[in-house]
Amino acid sequence: MTLMLLNFGTKSIRLAVVGCGSGGKDKDGYGRFRNDLKSHRVSYTLANGDPGSLSVLHSCDNPACVNPEHLFLGTQQDNMLDKKTKGRHRPGGQHPNAKLIQKDVVDILHSELSGRELARKYNVSEATISYIKSRKRWNPSN
Repeated sequence: MTLMLLNFGTKSIRLAVVGCGSGGKDKDGYGRFRNDLKSHRVSYTLANGDPGSLSVLHSCDNPACVNPEHLFLGTQQDNMLDKKTKGRHRPGGQHPNAKLIQKDVVDILHSELSGRELARKYNVSEATISYIKSRKRWNPSN
């Protein structure tokens, strides 16, 4: 168990964190502090100092966890690699917000239609088609 005394200006809060302690969660599963701060960033800052522009990652892979012993710093690239390594990365058409599936992307890559025509056909922006054609997004090997 980790026992922390958190100081917020004139108020102090004693926080006992057992295992993957957590509180309320937002839509992405992250704990929130005063509705505008992610709880794990607040916890890390209080325990170790300001992380600055670095990401605060979870070794326990629980986004709501605020246990400072489970938190470490990394770049956004480190965060994406950690996500992929732990099997939480949902590429392309597996993502819940995807408008295209793998077959669509392969068809777009091999199509002779213009970007405008493809955008209309698949109900996406011309920029999306351009990103696919230039392989800046949607690597079909994923």
